[in-house]
Amino acid sequence: MSGEMNDRARKWRQAVFVGALVIGDVVGIFACFVTAYWLRYRAPGIGEIGAGPGILAYAQAVLLVSGTWVAIFAYFGLYELRRGWRISDLLFTGFAAVTLGMIFFLALSYLLKWFFYSRLLLGYLWLTNIVGVVLVRLVMKRALMWAYRRGVGVRNVVVVGDTEAAASLVKTITLHPELGYRVIGALRQETAEGGRPGADRLGLRDTLAVLEKEQVQDVVLTVPVGQNEEMREFITACQTNGIEVRLVPDLYELYSTTMHLDGIEGIPLLAFRRASMLGWERGAKR
Repeated sequence: MSGEMNDRARKWRQAVFVGALVIGDVVGIFACFVTAYWLRYRAPGIGEIGAGPGILAYAQAVLLVSGTWVAIFAYFGLYELRRGWRISDLLFTGFAAVTLGMIFFLALSYLLKWFFYSRLLLGYLWLTNIVGVVLVRLVMKRALMWAYRRGVGVRNVVVVGDTEAAASLVKTITLHPELGYRVIGALRQETAEGGRPGADRLGLRDTLAVLEKEQVQDVVLTVPVGQNEEMREFITACQTNGIEVRLVPDLYELYSTTMHLDGIEGIPLLAFRRASMLGWERGAKR
């Protein structure tokens, strides 16, 4: 029952989030179009005042392609609920998505013989839409942070493990409520020896009842799963009850400094970076 409630709540939040972003993008597309039109034909000093077709000739085309642009944005993952949007990532993804959208716009213009479009206006439209995509998501990020600080939409988290990664994760979540998480507790396996203060010693088989009682939505594992059958059963039980499970890599400390993600034909690999200076480089510095 608790799993079903968590799943419904998650789907409802996702629907509200996506709906708000879609509305923001559609409004942003038209706002960028108006801005591009003003820069091309109305802006004092740079626009050709009185030249070109009326704004409605462009608006009809923008209305026709706006739905396709939203689909392209969805394809690039711009409607996924993220708690850590970075401007650099948004700029890169926005650039790719808007560029593909403009290519579609130009192809449709050619097929429908819309030859009255100004290339300069399309350039303005391309540039302003990249900025618009980023701004819409930064505004949404600020809105989410405001809500999270007031406890709205916050997800309850339990950290499993007695490691440096677990301690770092708990500290980060505690210091940054704007991330939208609340640490309910820290757990470690019965077989663990020693341990940090504050980590409750509960068997994983007994933990699921505690998670349901505390309405936990997320579990983060900072211990290796490997061939641990009990841990595998625990993960399966969490998934069945609508609890999302995340795993911190066992090589967390190394990964954060000397490793990077690589792959061979779709097989993910963690690769160690080579020494910063080798051979003649070290000699040249000396």
